[in-house]
Amino acid sequence: MPKASSYKLRDLDRCHQGDILKDVEYKITKQEGDTFSETTITFPYVVILTQDCDLEQDFLNRNNSSSVNEDKYLQSILVCPIFLAEKFKEGTHLELFNLRRESWDTNRWECIKRNDNKRVHYLHEDIGFKMVPLVIDFKLYYTVRADEIAGFHKTNYAISINDFYREELSLRFSQYLTRIAIPNPGIIDFK
Repeated sequence: MPKASSYKLRDLDRCHQGDILKDVEYKITKQEGDTFSETTITFPYVVILTQDCDLEQDFLNRNNSSSVNEDKYLQSILVCPIFLAEKFKEGTHLELFNLRRESWDTNRWECIKRNDNKRVHYLHEDIGFKMVPLVIDFKLYYTVRADEIAGFHKTNYAISINDFYREELSLRFSQYLTRIAIPNPGIIDFK
């Protein structure tokens, strides 16, 4: 029996949780002393992580001319950048920030490919959809204005993560964000 694909194509009616967009621009403000500057970076891919029910309610209320229920409007959409697996493995995936990250040896990389590393999520290759192996690093997440994402969605939609795999991604992301720091007994005196 063939394995179900991790991906699917959707209609472009609205943004969905698990939609992958390509070439998404993000503005970063940098401070050097008293001076602020703005830089725009372009992520090769991002995945939308905002809950699908919230995305649907936002879409339905914004597109209903008789709706006065603006509390359903989303101001921003949560996204995570997605990196080419090979660049992530080499630690070169953040060169656009002029940052060098650690590289992953074979044993640790195999752990990532099995999704046994709580910090990252591995998306396997899918030849049918022409998707190469990708990695999401949960330490990197951003919010983008809802109207900007809607614009990117219309022009830069690539593919969507299938519902079952989307749920797994959402659960793993939320578990990573809600982890609780445990004090290091060698540093903290518990007296």
